[in-house]
Amino acid sequence: MKGLVIQMLQFFVDFMPEWPKWRLWWLVRHKHLVGVFIAVIKDGQILLVKKKAGVVTGNSLPGGGLDYGNTVGEQVARELEEETGLIAETFRLIEVSKNVAHRDLHLLFLVEDFGGDPNLKDNLEIGEAFFVPIEDVGKYLKGDFLNMAQKAIKFYKALKNLSMLA
Repeated sequence: MKGLVIQMLQFFVDFMPEWPKWRLWWLVRHKHLVGVFIAVIKDGQILLVKKKAGVVTGNSLPGGGLDYGNTVGEQVARELEEETGLIAETFRLIEVSKNVAHRDLHLLFLVEDFGGDPNLKDNLEIGEAFFVPIEDVGKYLKGDFLNMAQKAIKFYKALKNLSMLA
C-alpha cells in the first residue's frame, strides 16, 4: 500500500506546474529555515524583485533561505547576485527577527554600495528586478515584506542623518 501511495504522489508531482512543486516541497521538507532578506537602497530608491516561483510569489525584497555550508555573508552576496545581477560591496545586518508560526529566523541586511545594474538572465524564480522610490514602497509590498522594507528605510534615513552631522 505504501508503495502505491508513493507512486501516486510521484505521478502527481511529475505533471504539476513548477510553482506548486516549490510549495509542496516547502510543506513536506520545511523544518527550520534561516532566511536572508536584502534591502538595496540608493538615491532614495529601494530595489524590489517580482518572484514568479518559489515559496513566495509576487513583489518582495531580494533574498532566500540560508543554504547548508554557506556563511551568512556568502548567502547575502549570492542571493543578491542571483536574483538581481547586483554585486554587494558592503552590507549591514539591521535586524534579526523570528516567525514563530513557521519556525523561521529572518536576517535583514541593508546594501548601499553595490556594482552592476539589475540584470536577469534565464532566471526561473525572478521575473523582474526594479527600483521604486522609498516613499512608494507601500504600493508594491504588503505584510512582512513591507514591514522589513520600512525598517530598512528607517535605518537608511537614520544613517544619512548621522552622516550629515559628521
